[in-house]
Amino acid sequence: MEILRTEALRVDREHMGLLAGLADPVTARALSAMHGDLAHDWTVFDLARLCGASRSSFAARFRKNVGTGPIEYF
Repeated sequence: MEILRTEALRVDREHMGLLAGLADPVTARALSAMHGDLAHDWTVFDLARLCGASRSSFAARFRKNVGTGPIEYF
């Protein structure tokens, strides 16, 4: 975990992927929840609510940072 935290700070904002997602506080919260409960049937609504964002803004932010939509991620 320490390596991920250290590397996440060095992520160039033009790159996408897990580390870029972890560098963003909103996306990181969703990724943490998704990885913390793999059996949960996550919806964009659930993740957006968890992150305190609207569905559309959350989905756009997730795609921008991670490079895929939140549902396609898993």
